[in-house]
Amino acid sequence: MMNDINIVWNSGRMQIHLENFFPSSAERLKKLFKTIALDFEHEEQILSDIKDYLLEAAALYESEKKVQGKEYWRLNQIVADLGREIKSKKKPNGVPYTKDELAAEKEHLKTLKSQMQQSKTAAESAIRKLKTIQKNIEQLKDHVQKKIN
Repeated sequence: MMNDINIVWNSGRMQIHLENFFPSSAERLKKLFKTIALDFEHEEQILSDIKDYLLEAAALYESEKKVQGKEYWRLNQIVADLGREIKSKKKPNGVPYTKDELAAEKEHLKTLKSQMQQSKTAAESAIRKLKTIQKNIEQLKDHVQKKIN
């Protein structure tokens, strides 16, 4: 994945690190389009590079959303099962937990809940970033369409 674009015009130049710039607000993207227009010789290539980056980023965030979502639900089931075991104070085979085993399982449950929350947060973050990237892609398409017309 290409991570940088270089914009050069008569009185200056600029390098944009795409992974730091995107996902971006509509306002920031408009400003970037204005700056890119200054490099009229390379404008089409720069816009094409941005489009390629955005499509790859969208695929990456979509994948991250799926992976973290699956992990969240996997951990959610383990937490539910372990919570029932702790509440009943019995192992799945019906044998009672000792006090030490029960304390260890409670600690394990805390760890699993923390991991589950981290997966949920990561999935939600990927969803937010994916939505913003999709808006950025639409804004780029609109900008290119206006240039054509």
